[in-house]
Amino acid sequence: MAVSANLVVGDQEVMRRLRSLGDKIEKKIAFQALNASVGEGRKALRAAVPSRYKRIRKAVGNKTARKDKRTGLPSVKFGYNVGKKVGRGFAPHAAPLSVGTRERFTKDGERRGRAPKILPSVSTIAESKKREMRDAMERKIRQQIEKEMAKL
Repeated sequence: MAVSANLVVGDQEVMRRLRSLGDKIEKKIAFQALNASVGEGRKALRAAVPSRYKRIRKAVGNKTARKDKRTGLPSVKFGYNVGKKVGRGFAPHAAPLSVGTRERFTKDGERRGRAPKILPSVSTIAESKKREMRDAMERKIRQQIEKEMAKL
C-alpha cells in the first residue's frame, strides 16, 4: 500500500472505505500516514548514530507532510539537520561525517587528509527500514479510517 497524491493505492478494502469518507478526510488521512512513516525513519536514523555523537543524534529531524509547490504531491523528509534552525539542536558537521570527504589540501599544498564516513547515510537507513515505514503508514491509515467511520 502506498500513498500517491491524495489516494491510497493497494489494499482494495482499505481503498473502498477510504474513498467512501470523502476527499477532505482522504487527504487528511494520507498526510497523517506519511507523517507516521517518516517518524519511523527518523527513529531508525537516530538509533543508528553512535552514542558518542549526541549532538548529531539530536540534530536528526523530519519535516511533516505538506504539499510540494512544484509537483502538487505531498512530500516528507528526514535526515541530519532537517527541520532544525541554526543554533540549538543544529549540527553542521553531520553532513560531512555521513558521506565523508575527499583528500583536502591547504593553500600551500600541504595535505590535510580526508574525513572517513563515520555516520550512516540517510538513504541506506531509508532503504533498510522501508518495510517498517510502510507498515507504520498502513497502521495509521487503518487506525484513522476506523476513527472516521466511528464518527459517522
